Amino acid sequence: MLPLAESFSVHDVASFPLVWLSADQVTAGYAAQWKEEMDALIQCGRPFVVLHGAGHGDEQHEDRKERGIWLKRNKDALARCCPGIVSVEPDPIKRQAAKAMAIMAVKAFGIPAHVTATREEACDIAKQLLREAGVLRVAIVGAGPGGLCLAQGLRKHGMLFDVYERDAAPDSRTQGYRIRIDHTGQEALRACQSEADHDLFQRTCALPVAGTRVLDTQGNDVTDRWVDAWRKEPADADDADRSAHRQTMREVLMRGIDDHMHFAKAFARYEEHAEGVTVHFTDGTHVDVDVLVGADGVQSAVRRQRLPGHDPVDTDSVCIYGKTWPDAYSGCPATLKNSTSIVFADGMSVILDAMRFDASVRDNDLSRVDDYLYWAIIGTREAFGLPEGTPVSLRKDQLAALVHEATASWAPSVHGVFTHGDSSTLAMAAIHSAGGVPVWESSRVTVMGDAVHVMSPAGGLGANTALRDAQVLTECLALATPSTVPGATAMYEASMRRYATHALEASETSSRMLFGQIAAR
Repeated sequence: MLPLAESFSVHDVASFPLVWLSADQVTAGYAAQWKEEMDALIQCGRPFVVLHGAGHGDEQHEDRKERGIWLKRNKDALARCCPGIVSVEPDPIKRQAAKAMAIMAVKAFGIPAHVTATREEACDIAKQLLREAGVLRVAIVGAGPGGLCLAQGLRKHGMLFDVYERDAAPDSRTQGYRIRIDHTGQEALRACQSEADHDLFQRTCALPVAGTRVLDTQGNDVTDRWVDAWRKEPADADDADRSAHRQTMREVLMRGIDDHMHFAKAFARYEEHAEGVTVHFTDGTHVDVDVLVGADGVQSAVRRQRLPGHDPVDTDSVCIYGKTWPDAYSGCPATLKNSTSIVFADGMSVILDAMRFDASVRDNDLSRVDDYLYWAIIGTREAFGLPEGTPVSLRKDQLAALVHEATASWAPSVHGVFTHGDSSTLAMAAIHSAGGVPVWESSRVTVMGDAVHVMSPAGGLGANTALRDAQVLTECLALATPSTVPGATAMYEASMRRYATHALEASETSSRMLFGQIAAR
């Protein structure tokens, strides 16, 4: 993202180094503002490509003349930082005319001009021009919080990137509800997001609750069990943990990068060579980049090729999570619906979090989220009465029966949270652990998040460690050129191994505390 982007009106620089000429700003007299912004782009000293979208109105003669004078006067300076101009024209006849004009423009102003039929094709051409000009191009496989945070960090530093996600759409499957973001995660988001986007993230998090209570299954307070990773600070402290709705957080992290998001794009394999990396997808397409980042989760296909034999361990523990709506359980005790609660049981534990949102925060780009009580039951398969290795693909009615049976002897006030839960929100996930972070020879291909250091959710450290990965990798790649990428990934990987190892150890300790299970066997 370009510094002082808010001062631009004729050009949309939200996706810098892709700079779009805003169609609605091409009005009589716009050339004066256009020149100021072009001066600022040149003074920035970083490569960029100007793109003209479809639907531009007729330019006034005086504006065209004024822009032409500026282009001739700044021909050499523009050529040093702008490798091309790309225009979109869907109409075939108009496109041919535009191509003829582009040829004349090249002769007059010395800047290569291209005309194409779609916005997607225009972006592809622009990215290739920038890569040829020496701008680092990064392919991120996986659109989870870590991968999207990395995308925002690269965007902030004006680097080229694309995110490839195998899911058909951002909301095509349930990926959990509440996600707790600690101080480390918040610092990473602040470093990678724009100020406006980070402010929106903060405002869309759940409102602070009245601390954390630790209970037994009968609702009695427990004072002798605590997990170090849990924060004890007041909920309204400046560095207090925040509870975000996972889908909202993903939507915020996708703001401004629509042209870089590619859904229904499953990774197949990669080929590394002297000029970079060729990434192949299952639909038969491929892309050439300087860096490939595997952010594709616990079942990472990138990791399987990059680090064969380093698959995570199934701990034989599972997490069943769901929602209970406030209206569905009007008798819910205030101590449960107004705070974060941890309930300890034999072989399992429950985390309950009151997710209440500021109704005054409205953004038409974000999906509506109603208040809910989030809960997650974490335990061994044995504690749920399941045979070892039972798959997690159970029907929702089967999950509801499991939860009912596992909590039947608990105090009615606690058991009621689950009996009044919305069965349509139930899901179960197997808990895996990396056991450790392997050492490998650095190259143009690296991995981050659950793809390399998946851990139990017991300590709430997995997502936050992935966000830290995004921050550190962004900082390392910001210093790199296409020829120095392996050195940049080596710096990231050395740093990541240190803090991820500590997080894995803390997560394992938390798992033992929560349900007496060592996270990785």
